Amino acid sequence: MGNKIFIVAILVAVPLFALGCVSQSPPQNFLGTPLVSLWVDFGNGTMLGDDGIAFSNQTALSLLEGEANKWGVNVYEQYYAAYGETLVTGIGPLPDGDGGKYWVYRVDGTLLPVGADKAHLKPGDSVVWSFEKSPYG
Repeated sequence: MGNKIFIVAILVAVPLFALGCVSQSPPQNFLGTPLVSLWVDFGNGTMLGDDGIAFSNQTALSLLEGEANKWGVNVYEQYYAAYGETLVTGIGPLPDGDGGKYWVYRVDGTLLPVGADKAHLKPGDSVVWSFEKSPYG
């Protein structure tokens, strides 16, 4: 009987202990700076990116601009006054419309219906830019 109580206690205690040890906070570097990730998929097998970018109150656009500058890749954009938003119209050698493909971005897997300058990120977010057929039809 004593062994059964001990085993039940272990079976209950271990998961509770594990739940208490799992961190729900966003990823951080060794200095405690929150991190975000950015990946650019050129649609031809070429990808650039990083999962450990220090977060500093960025938008999807400012994150792309900063990292692309480090990579030596040009980002082309256009401001649309009617919408009050900036859209990316090209990354590197690939302009929007080339081969019927366009630059779209997703934050944590979700295609956002706003210009990248309006997509405010939070620590732990993952941004992926893809050169693909328009998901809007």
